[in-house]
Amino acid sequence: MTPAEQLKLDIRRQKSMAMRFKKPALADMGYENLVEGLRTIIDDCDEIRYFVDNDDGSDGGLMASTDGDEDLAEEFKMAFVGISDDADMLWELLERVDTDLDEQTYNDCTCALIGNRYNMVGFDDFEVDYYALVGYESELAQSEAGERLMRKTKKEMISTIGQCMGVAMAYQDLRLRFDYLKAAMDVQIGINLELLKVSREIDEAYEKEDWRTLERMIGKLPERAWVE
Repeated sequence: MTPAEQLKLDIRRQKSMAMRFKKPALADMGYENLVEGLRTIIDDCDEIRYFVDNDDGSDGGLMASTDGDEDLAEEFKMAFVGISDDADMLWELLERVDTDLDEQTYNDCTCALIGNRYNMVGFDDFEVDYYALVGYESELAQSEAGERLMRKTKKEMISTIGQCMGVAMAYQDLRLRFDYLKAAMDVQIGINLELLKVSREIDEAYEKEDWRTLERMIGKLPERAWVE
Protein backbone atom coordinates (compact mmCIF):
# COMPACT_ATOMS: atom_id res chain seq x y z
CA MET A 1 0.00 0.00 0.00
CA THR A 2 1.37 3.40 -0.99
CA PRO A 3 1.60 6.26 1.52
CA ALA A 4 -1.22 8.05 -0.31
CA GLU A 5 -3.48 4.97 -0.11
CA GLN A 6 -2.64 4.53 3.59
CA LEU A 7 -3.51 8.16 4.22
CA LYS A 8 -6.89 7.78 2.49
CA LEU A 9 -7.56 4.66 4.54
CA ASP A 10 -6.67 6.41 7.79
CA ILE A 11 -8.90 9.36 6.91
CA ARG A 12 -11.77 7.02 6.12
CA ARG A 13 -11.23 5.20 9.41
CA GLN A 14 -11.17 8.45 11.39
CA LYS A 15 -14.33 9.71 9.69
CA SER A 16 -16.08 6.46 10.44
CA MET A 17 -15.06 6.63 14.10
CA ALA A 18 -16.28 10.22 14.32
CA MET A 19 -19.68 9.25 12.90
CA ARG A 20 -20.40 6.31 15.20
CA PHE A 21 -22.91 8.40 17.16
CA LYS A 22 -25.06 8.55 14.02
CA LYS A 23 -26.12 4.92 14.47
CA PRO A 24 -26.46 4.37 18.22
CA ALA A 25 -27.98 1.47 20.14
CA LEU A 26 -28.31 0.54 23.80
CA ALA A 27 -25.44 -1.76 24.71
CA ASP A 28 -27.58 -4.43 26.38
CA MET A 29 -30.99 -3.68 24.86
CA GLY A 30 -30.20 -2.89 21.23
CA TYR A 31 -32.17 -4.44 18.39
CA GLU A 32 -29.34 -6.79 17.41
CA ASN A 33 -28.95 -8.07 20.99
CA LEU A 34 -32.71 -8.44 21.32
CA VAL A 35 -33.02 -10.56 18.16
CA GLU A 36 -30.03 -12.69 19.15
CA GLY A 37 -31.44 -13.13 22.65
CA LEU A 38 -34.81 -14.25 21.30
CA ARG A 39 -33.15 -16.80 19.03
CA THR A 40 -31.12 -18.13 21.98
CA ILE A 41 -34.21 -18.44 24.20
CA ILE A 42 -36.10 -20.32 21.48
CA ASP A 43 -33.18 -22.68 20.79
CA ASP A 44 -32.55 -23.33 24.50
CA CYS A 45 -36.23 -24.03 25.15
CA ASP A 46 -36.30 -26.49 22.23
CA GLU A 47 -33.22 -28.26 23.59
CA ILE A 48 -34.71 -28.52 27.08
CA ARG A 49 -38.00 -29.81 25.65
CA TYR A 50 -36.10 -32.49 23.73
CA PHE A 51 -34.09 -33.28 26.87
CA VAL A 52 -37.28 -33.88 28.90
CA ASP A 53 -39.03 -35.86 26.14
CA ASN A 54 -36.06 -38.21 25.76
CA ASP A 55 -35.13 -38.51 29.42
CA ASP A 56 -35.78 -41.99 30.79
CA GLY A 57 -33.99 -41.35 34.07
CA SER A 58 -30.99 -43.50 33.19
CA ASP A 59 -28.52 -40.66 32.64
CA GLY A 60 -29.08 -38.72 35.85
CA GLY A 61 -31.30 -36.10 34.21
CA LEU A 62 -34.54 -34.48 35.24
CA MET A 63 -36.49 -37.73 35.61
CA ALA A 64 -33.82 -39.15 37.88
CA SER A 65 -33.66 -35.97 39.92
CA THR A 66 -37.45 -35.99 40.45
CA ASP A 67 -37.48 -39.65 41.43
CA GLY A 68 -39.38 -40.46 38.25
CA ASP A 69 -42.06 -37.83 38.89
CA GLU A 70 -43.37 -37.52 35.32
CA ASP A 71 -45.88 -34.83 36.27
CA LEU A 72 -43.15 -32.53 37.60
CA ALA A 73 -40.97 -33.16 34.57
CA GLU A 74 -43.96 -32.39 32.32
CA GLU A 75 -44.62 -29.15 34.24
CA PHE A 76 -41.07 -28.01 33.53
CA LYS A 77 -41.41 -28.92 29.87
CA MET A 78 -44.73 -27.12 29.40
CA ALA A 79 -43.40 -24.02 31.12
CA PHE A 80 -40.51 -23.91 28.67
CA VAL A 81 -42.94 -24.56 25.79
CA GLY A 82 -44.95 -21.51 26.89
CA ILE A 83 -41.85 -19.31 26.95
CA SER A 84 -40.75 -20.63 23.55
CA ASP A 85 -44.19 -19.91 22.04
CA ASP A 86 -44.17 -16.35 23.39
CA ALA A 87 -40.64 -15.82 22.07
CA ASP A 88 -41.74 -17.10 18.66
CA MET A 89 -44.64 -14.64 18.62
CA LEU A 90 -42.32 -11.73 19.42
CA TRP A 91 -39.86 -12.95 16.79
CA GLU A 92 -42.62 -13.11 14.17
CA LEU A 93 -43.74 -9.59 15.09
CA LEU A 94 -40.25 -8.27 14.39
CA GLU A 95 -40.06 -10.24 11.13
CA ARG A 96 -43.37 -8.94 9.74
CA VAL A 97 -42.83 -6.91 6.57
CA ASP A 98 -45.76 -4.61 7.34
CA THR A 99 -44.40 -3.47 10.69
CA ASP A 100 -42.82 -0.04 11.10
CA LEU A 101 -40.49 -1.35 13.78
CA ASP A 102 -37.20 -1.91 11.97
CA GLU A 103 -33.73 -1.94 13.56
CA GLN A 104 -33.05 1.77 13.04
CA THR A 105 -36.43 2.83 14.43
CA TYR A 106 -36.16 0.61 17.50
CA ASN A 107 -32.64 1.79 18.31
CA ASP A 108 -33.53 5.44 17.74
CA CYS A 109 -36.54 5.19 20.01
CA THR A 110 -34.81 3.42 22.89
CA CYS A 111 -31.70 5.62 22.68
CA ALA A 112 -33.73 8.84 22.54
CA LEU A 113 -35.94 7.89 25.49
CA ILE A 114 -33.64 6.07 27.90
CA GLY A 115 -30.15 6.43 26.40
CA ASN A 116 -28.98 8.57 29.32
CA ARG A 117 -29.71 5.70 31.73
CA TYR A 118 -27.90 2.92 29.89
CA ASN A 119 -24.58 2.43 28.16
CA MET A 120 -24.72 3.14 24.45
CA VAL A 121 -22.76 1.83 21.51
CA GLY A 122 -22.35 3.23 18.00
CA PHE A 123 -21.97 1.40 14.71
CA ASP A 124 -18.68 1.88 12.88
CA ASP A 125 -19.18 1.48 9.12
CA PHE A 126 -15.46 0.99 8.55
CA GLU A 127 -14.99 -1.71 11.20
CA VAL A 128 -18.54 -3.04 10.62
CA ASP A 129 -19.11 -3.42 14.35
CA TYR A 130 -20.47 -1.61 17.41
CA TYR A 131 -18.21 0.29 19.81
CA ALA A 132 -18.87 1.96 23.16
CA LEU A 133 -19.90 5.60 23.17
CA VAL A 134 -18.81 7.66 26.15
CA GLY A 135 -19.29 11.18 27.43
CA TYR A 136 -19.99 13.72 24.71
CA GLU A 137 -20.44 10.96 22.10
CA SER A 138 -23.33 9.52 24.12
CA GLU A 139 -25.00 12.92 24.35
CA LEU A 140 -24.65 13.43 20.59
CA ALA A 141 -26.04 9.94 19.95
CA GLN A 142 -29.09 10.52 22.12
CA SER A 143 -29.70 13.89 20.48
CA GLU A 144 -29.29 12.42 16.99
CA ALA A 145 -31.73 9.61 17.73
CA GLY A 146 -34.22 12.09 19.20
CA GLU A 147 -34.07 14.30 16.13
CA ARG A 148 -34.87 11.41 13.83
CA LEU A 149 -37.74 10.34 16.07
CA MET A 150 -39.20 13.86 16.12
CA ARG A 151 -39.38 13.97 12.32
CA LYS A 152 -42.46 11.79 12.67
CA THR A 153 -45.93 13.18 13.27
CA LYS A 154 -47.24 13.12 16.82
CA LYS A 155 -49.47 10.19 15.97
CA GLU A 156 -46.56 8.29 14.43
CA MET A 157 -44.33 9.05 17.42
CA ILE A 158 -46.88 7.73 19.90
CA SER A 159 -47.35 4.57 17.85
CA THR A 160 -43.60 4.03 17.44
CA ILE A 161 -42.81 4.63 21.10
CA GLY A 162 -45.61 2.29 22.14
CA GLN A 163 -44.33 -0.46 19.84
CA CYS A 164 -40.72 -0.08 20.91
CA MET A 165 -41.42 -0.03 24.62
CA GLY A 166 -43.84 -2.93 24.23
CA VAL A 167 -41.20 -5.03 22.48
CA ALA A 168 -38.49 -4.08 24.98
CA MET A 169 -40.70 -4.91 27.97
CA ALA A 170 -41.91 -8.16 26.39
CA TYR A 171 -38.33 -9.26 25.77
CA GLN A 172 -37.20 -8.42 29.29
CA ASP A 173 -40.18 -10.37 30.68
CA LEU A 174 -39.26 -13.38 28.52
CA ARG A 175 -35.63 -13.15 29.58
CA LEU A 176 -36.55 -13.10 33.28
CA ARG A 177 -39.07 -15.95 32.93
CA PHE A 178 -36.54 -18.11 31.12
CA ASP A 179 -33.68 -17.34 33.54
CA TYR A 180 -35.81 -18.03 36.62
CA LEU A 181 -37.25 -21.25 35.21
CA LYS A 182 -33.85 -22.48 34.04
CA ALA A 183 -32.41 -21.71 37.48
CA ALA A 184 -35.30 -23.56 39.16
CA MET A 185 -34.69 -26.61 36.97
CA ASP A 186 -30.95 -26.50 37.63
CA VAL A 187 -31.62 -26.34 41.37
CA GLN A 188 -34.09 -29.22 41.13
CA ILE A 189 -31.59 -31.40 39.28
CA GLY A 190 -28.62 -30.29 41.38
CA ILE A 191 -30.21 -30.86 44.80
CA ASN A 192 -31.90 -34.16 44.02
CA LEU A 193 -28.95 -35.58 42.12
CA GLU A 194 -26.73 -34.77 45.07
CA LEU A 195 -29.14 -36.64 47.36
CA LEU A 196 -29.11 -39.61 44.99
CA LYS A 197 -25.32 -39.57 44.93
CA VAL A 198 -25.10 -39.54 48.73
CA SER A 199 -27.71 -42.31 48.96
CA ARG A 200 -25.73 -44.51 46.58
CA GLU A 201 -22.55 -43.88 48.56
CA ILE A 202 -24.41 -44.82 51.77
CA ASP A 203 -25.55 -48.09 50.18
CA GLU A 204 -22.02 -48.88 49.01
CA ALA A 205 -20.53 -48.07 52.42
CA TYR A 206 -23.16 -50.26 54.13
CA GLU A 207 -22.47 -53.19 51.82
CA LYS A 208 -18.73 -52.87 52.50
CA GLU A 209 -19.37 -52.39 56.24
CA ASP A 210 -17.36 -49.20 56.04
CA TRP A 211 -18.91 -47.63 59.12
CA ARG A 212 -16.69 -44.55 59.17
CA THR A 213 -17.67 -43.60 55.59
CA LEU A 214 -21.29 -44.54 56.32
CA GLU A 215 -21.42 -42.16 59.27
CA ARG A 216 -19.83 -39.38 57.20
CA MET A 217 -22.28 -39.85 54.33
CA ILE A 218 -25.30 -39.88 56.64
CA GLY A 219 -24.07 -36.59 58.09
CA LYS A 220 -24.30 -35.05 54.61
CA LEU A 221 -28.02 -35.75 54.29
CA PRO A 222 -30.24 -32.67 54.87
CA GLU A 223 -32.95 -32.88 57.54
CA ARG A 224 -35.69 -33.04 54.90
CA ALA A 225 -34.23 -36.34 53.65
CA TRP A 226 -35.33 -38.05 56.87
CA VAL A 227 -38.87 -36.77 56.39
CA GLU A 228 -39.05 -37.67 52.69
